[in-house]
Amino acid sequence: MPAHPSSRAALHSLVGRADVVIEASRPRALAGFGLDAHAEAARGCTWISITAFGRSSQRVGFGDDVAAARGLLAVDAQGQPVFTGDAVADPLTGLLAAALALSRPPGKGGAVWDVAMADVVATTLSAPTVEGRVVREGDRWLLDTGATTLAVDPPTRRRPAAAAATTGADTATVLRRLGIPVP
Repeated sequence: MPAHPSSRAALHSLVGRADVVIEASRPRALAGFGLDAHAEAARGCTWISITAFGRSSQRVGFGDDVAAARGLLAVDAQGQPVFTGDAVADPLTGLLAAALALSRPPGKGGAVWDVAMADVVATTLSAPTVEGRVVREGDRWLLDTGATTLAVDPPTRRRPAAAAATTGADTATVLRRLGIPVP
């Protein structure tokens, strides 16, 4: 978040022009910078607030943490918990946020969407699933349903295509393109 008044002014200007804002902050942090999701929604903006456990909760979390808290785990051959995917709660929540952003055309009234990763995971788990356990045997991963055993691809490390730009590296360029004074 911006530390200087000119940076906060740029942020306010950017948010004030947005049709859709997707953020992942605790509401009290945004309030400390003078941002109010409900005020933005009143002017017609669609505000999507992604948190671990909801806007009213001060509890923080990250994808794997939230997924595990809601029971989205596998177990190894010794019965020890194993994460089921690479922070699967994050992309599931992102998909929902994208769908919500597209659900309300600009100029048709605003809304504040409270998207809790914990709720997304819980909803995902309530869908029909294959009953069974994911187990690791040596170098192999298997889904044991009781009736059959299916091979599962092992987790693989992703290789980055290139180094990511430093945080904020493109901020000045974007602000200039929008005609917002650069702090």
